[in-house]
Amino acid sequence: MPKTKIQIVILGSLPPGCSRQALLEWKSNLFEISPEIPTFQLNQNATGHDWEYTDQQIEGFLRQTFDCDILLIVVRVRLQDNWYLRRLSCNRLLFTFFELDQILHFHNIPLNNIILRVLYAGVLIYLRCAKQIPPSSEGTLYAHDETRGCLFDMNPNKWDVIQSLHQPSLCESCVAQHREAQVSEEQLRLAAKELKNIKRPLVDQIVRFVKAHTACSIIVSLIVALLIGTASSLIAIYLNGVL
Repeated sequence: MPKTKIQIVILGSLPPGCSRQALLEWKSNLFEISPEIPTFQLNQNATGHDWEYTDQQIEGFLRQTFDCDILLIVVRVRLQDNWYLRRLSCNRLLFTFFELDQILHFHNIPLNNIILRVLYAGVLIYLRCAKQIPPSSEGTLYAHDETRGCLFDMNPNKWDVIQSLHQPSLCESCVAQHREAQVSEEQLRLAAKELKNIKRPLVDQIVRFVKAHTACSIIVSLIVALLIGTASSLIAIYLNGVL
């Protein structure tokens, strides 16, 4: 099964904490990321009425062509309608860290998680639409207003995005829609399997578990402390006997 070819480019600069290398090292059987992530300067001011960069304005920035199926453009500025993801022409996705980087840092979520979520959503739309991603100017029914921890949560409140950045999924209705659009069972299974690898840091997972299971954590801590104390005493007795 051929992989979808993805090219990532940076327009402007990346926020601290976003790792190009981690993106390049991501392993997927559904898509492959180009081994180079070039950076281009953002030399114009916003032309939108609310200091936002419009789709039309960004369309004129990158006229260079790339050998890929999907081009993901990453920025840090405010986009049209304050969305964090816009669909441009020619299978180009425009993603911004505007406000999201602060939300993710607050919740100790790696910034790369949101880019990976965008990539999987983009690839599935690409496959669903016969390898054509419709621009945002065309009305679609991909996203749903309810936040379900799904790739296609609308997230009108950007804080809700954290719900789909630890092992995001495809909800049942989205799976059914993709099946109806002739996305193969193999591709859907690959996506579901790989999405489980998009996780919070292990330390954060432990902290969240402790907060959610306080009594259990205290009991486990006491048992561990007791076992360590008993083991230390036995070792000391053994060493005294030997010496």
